[in-house]
Amino acid sequence: MPRELPKAAMMRQNGEIVLEMDIAPDSETPNYQDIRECCTESGINNNEVIQTVQFLIDGGYGSSWVSGMQKKLNMTGRYVKGNEFCEWLNGVEDELGTKRITNFRMTRFGKQITCSITLENVVIGGGTAQDGAPITFTIAFNGKPTVTDVTDTSSVSGNSDP
Repeated sequence: MPRELPKAAMMRQNGEIVLEMDIAPDSETPNYQDIRECCTESGINNNEVIQTVQFLIDGGYGSSWVSGMQKKLNMTGRYVKGNEFCEWLNGVEDELGTKRITNFRMTRFGKQITCSITLENVVIGGGTAQDGAPITFTIAFNGKPTVTDVTDTSSVSGNSDP
């Protein structure tokens, strides 16, 4: 008889999510780099626009629907010397406008989400002398992302999706 695993053993891990950014957005050939080597945490917010209306017929109770959104990922981590993404991020930290716009893809749990993004709130450094230099930045999606099913994830860098 096969063993029965508890539900806790079936949880998906954040480390299974692949996060890649194009560090050559002006090139004919994209250069996607896996940003997980230097990122330690991410927080996702859909920044939804919610419409709420109370119709007279509903006796004062309201109804809501989502009429818009802009997905944002708030990233934190450490500056890894020699990491291509960190070096590129260091180059755009003090830039404005189109220098902060690139392409991003996230592969998680059988889906790949791709979108043009703007890097917001890029900060490198800070903290105590003996700590690794922190990095923080926000990935702000520009428009509606493209979502595709990914059945063969072996070509996605670092993915351990079964």
